[in-house]
Amino acid sequence: MKHLVSALTCMVVGCTSTQQPATARTLPEPVVAVELPPNPAPVEPQDRWTKPVTMCTADNGEETPPGILLSVPMARLAGEVRIDYTEIRMLYEIDQRTWQKERTIYERNLELADQEIKRANERAERTWWERHSGQMGVGIGFIVGAALTTAIVSAVSKADDAGE
Repeated sequence: MKHLVSALTCMVVGCTSTQQPATARTLPEPVVAVELPPNPAPVEPQDRWTKPVTMCTADNGEETPPGILLSVPMARLAGEVRIDYTEIRMLYEIDQRTWQKERTIYERNLELADQEIKRANERAERTWWERHSGQMGVGIGFIVGAALTTAIVSAVSKADDAGE
């Protein structure tokens, strides 16, 4: 009796519990959806110069290492391009990580769906006897049980008739 009451309680409590609503997932917009920064202002042809430098002495007397000497507008342009590139690269790397995680989840879901399809195909390929063996067993058991019961009752009633 205790087990019946506890089973009924579990069924009532389990059936009346509310399910948690699914949480909506929001993903950041991919880089392709973000508008690119405007192109930097063009540099006038007379200011578009660069010179290789082997060694240079600054105004304070310090020697600088070899490199490339740029005009001020070219240096500004290089700085703007570098800042824009860094920002775009950062967004790209974030998107790459996000989409890689989404890709992993997508591939896992595909594998689970493939497994489910294989199981469904295996269930569909079973023979008639494999699909209905349980029902046939119950039916045959019922018929054999009824026949044995009839035979036992018949034998007992014949023994009672012979004994009278």
